[in-house]
Amino acid sequence: MFSPARPIPADFEKNVRMGDAVAYCTKCKHHKPPRTHHCKVCGICVMRMDHHCPILQSCVHHHNYKFYLLYLTVPCCLGIFVAIWLRGTFWELLLVLFGGGELSFVDNAIFGAYTNALVIAVGVGWLAREHLFLARYNRSSIEQTVLESTDFQDGDKAELENICTAFGVGPRLPHRLAVLQRVVDGIYWLLPLNGNVPDDSINYNSRLVDPQSIALG
Repeated sequence: MFSPARPIPADFEKNVRMGDAVAYCTKCKHHKPPRTHHCKVCGICVMRMDHHCPILQSCVHHHNYKFYLLYLTVPCCLGIFVAIWLRGTFWELLLVLFGGGELSFVDNAIFGAYTNALVIAVGVGWLAREHLFLARYNRSSIEQTVLESTDFQDGDKAELENICTAFGVGPRLPHRLAVLQRVVDGIYWLLPLNGNVPDDSINYNSRLVDPQSIALG
């Protein structure tokens, strides 16, 4: 998740033909693949840049987006689990406080843990929901906020394929076990592994009426 953005492959610059509608970065002095943006903080062009995270001190991009999604969804799920599991105990502690009683050291720890879990479930959960929505439709935060008024549309893949683009796919099973492939993929989504994320962040499928509309940053 803390991995820096990878440089644009040298082959891309060599394969740019005259007349191609390809964005050019005046700061880095090279052509940019589609959905690439220049990060002012990092000072480089980032492939499929989502945003620069001030907490991580790094860009969220194509090659670490899965880790960022797990960074949001796992604490959110744990927060929801704790909030549901301890809801009865939390209510009892509230009744004690409202009745003028005092909490023991252990009760104070439980009260604080529940409060933290509730804050994480709500706060981080909202952010996780936003990014899972973007992953579902193959969008980045930049595209969601900046390109809504242009001719940009979602990638021309099914929603499940979009999720696989973000989370990756598991090892390919033999043909006779193909019915279990989605199960393996689902397990792989939960693992902090990024080796099988499809696409090279250059050959993205997207319906762009005007390719120049993505020449931002």
